Amino acid sequence: TGAPAFACGVHTTAIQAVEKTLTSANIIGTKPDGTLDDGRDNITNNYSELRIPNADSPGFTLEEVKRVRACTGYLIVLNAQGKMIRSSSAELIENNMTIMTTAHSFKDKYGKDFPAGATFYFQNQEEPYVRVELAGLPERTGNLNWAVVDDPNDYAVAHLKSPVKSKYARPFAIFTGTMAENSRFVTVSSYQDVNFPHDPGKKIDPSIPVTQVAEVPPLDKDTPNPWPPGYYTTADLQPAASGGATLVRVNGELMYSGIAVSSGRSEEIPGMRSMNGRPFSVVDHSYSYVLGIAGGFKDAILAVRATTPATKGLIFTETPLQ
Repeated sequence: TGAPAFACGVHTTAIQAVEKTLTSANIIGTKPDGTLDDGRDNITNNYSELRIPNADSPGFTLEEVKRVRACTGYLIVLNAQGKMIRSSSAELIENNMTIMTTAHSFKDKYGKDFPAGATFYFQNQEEPYVRVELAGLPERTGNLNWAVVDDPNDYAVAHLKSPVKSKYARPFAIFTGTMAENSRFVTVSSYQDVNFPHDPGKKIDPSIPVTQVAEVPPLDKDTPNPWPPGYYTTADLQPAASGGATLVRVNGELMYSGIAVSSGRSEEIPGMRSMNGRPFSVVDHSYSYVLGIAGGFKDAILAVRATTPATKGLIFTETPLQ
């Protein structure tokens, strides 16, 4: 836990350097004063505002904040020389030795395999953090087509070499139901480069999860439906959010409902890099795409569950598929 290899300053600088090589965030919508309607913040700042399933529901409790910080975090890729070459989001599922994230997190930005000798780590966002190396490449991944935008096969389930030993690392149960129109949920991701126009000195802490409430807006009759089991949302995202969890509240309990896959942006379409602040629109690529846990994704979790190694004394919560 908290080992100096990714000591806070080095870790922060490395992640920020990786982020600057990627596409900037896609912020959906503006406020009445014309500023970007960026709903993201560290969970320690906005937990009381994370009201789901309704706007008048209670926010997250401090106990839930501790679980989120213990169960979610970074998927970090190091090259053979120990340099960070990619950072995305991931979370513990089922037990303290299994994570889910996107399949594209295990490829470089061109869709190619990482160089020989690359290693993968899951690092949660507790204080101090816990970092565990993956057992190898994912046990199960979708048949990702790199040329397809919002691919419903963009999922991966992987084992860790050892358990995440933490009092609060109790993964949330998994919701496999349909996200209906106007459903509210919470996105959870690792580092995000968030701008605060009215408070320029305020910065996001990369050691604390970034959260926000988002919705599944209704689609007009001319908008094509997303590839199932995915859905279009209003979440504000940028690349490091790939693989980040979405949470819903069912009968009072928080549950995983999916992972963030893409921000809807396309570098091939003129103007896409300056689209921040546009209203939600699938046609204009002003949306984010979340992959629900159903179909092949659900099957992958079930398959990995059957091969999860048992660990004596492991702290975990049974999380049967709902």
